[in-house]
Amino acid sequence: MRSGEDRAAFPGRLAGAVQIIFAALLGGVSALAGGDSPEFPPRGVVLFAVYALPGIVGLLGVAGRRPALLLAAAAATTVGSVVAFSGVTLIFLVPAILFLYGAIRLASVARTAASRSAFGILAGSILAAALMVLMIGAGASALLVTDEQCWTTYLTPGGVRYEPAPYTTGEMQVPTGALSFSCSTGVISARGVGLAGLLGAGALALAIATGRRPRDVDELRPREP
Repeated sequence: MRSGEDRAAFPGRLAGAVQIIFAALLGGVSALAGGDSPEFPPRGVVLFAVYALPGIVGLLGVAGRRPALLLAAAAATTVGSVVAFSGVTLIFLVPAILFLYGAIRLASVARTAASRSAFGILAGSILAAALMVLMIGAGASALLVTDEQCWTTYLTPGGVRYEPAPYTTGEMQVPTGALSFSCSTGVISARGVGLAGLLGAGALALAIATGRRPRDVDELRPREP
C-alpha cells in the first residue's frame, strides 16, 4: 500500500474508531441510568448496536477504499446525532465530519478508471443512498417501534424482579409487597429490534459485498516478460 493511500485512509479509520467508542459510551451511560424498566434486550445494548453500525460500515469502506461507504456512514451518523432532545448525541457530529472528510480524501486518490467515471460516481451514489436508508431504518425500527407495557417491580433477596401487567392509563396502585408499579409507551419491543436486526444485517451484507478493494490500474496492465 502506498503512503499516500495510508494518509488518505487515516481520517476514515479514525472516524470508525471514534464512532464505535462513542457508541459504547452512550450505551454504557444508558445502561447505568436505565432505571426501573424490564426492557429486553436492554436499551443500552440496543443503542450501542445502532450507533456502532455506521462505524463498522465506515471501516469496511476504508478497508475496501470505497468512499461511498464512508458517505453513507457520515449521513447515518449525522441523522443519529440529532435524535436526542437532551443533546447528548451531538457528539456523533465529530465522527460524521471525519467520515465525510475521509470519503473526500479516499475519492481524491482513487486510482481506478471505473471509480472516476460517470457510471462509477452514479453507482457510488446509489450505494451510499441504499446503505444510508438501511442504517437509518435499523435505528428507527429499534428505537421507535416500541410497546406499551406496565410492570410491577419487586425487591427480592436475589435482586430486582419484574412482573408484567396489563397496560393501563387509569389509576395505578402499587400491589402489596411491591417496590413500584410503572407503565410506559416507549418500551423496546421484540418486533422493533427484530426488524432493526434484519435491516442492519442487510446493510452489513451490502457493505461487505461492495467493499472489496478495486484492483489497481497497474495490476490490470500486462506485465513485460
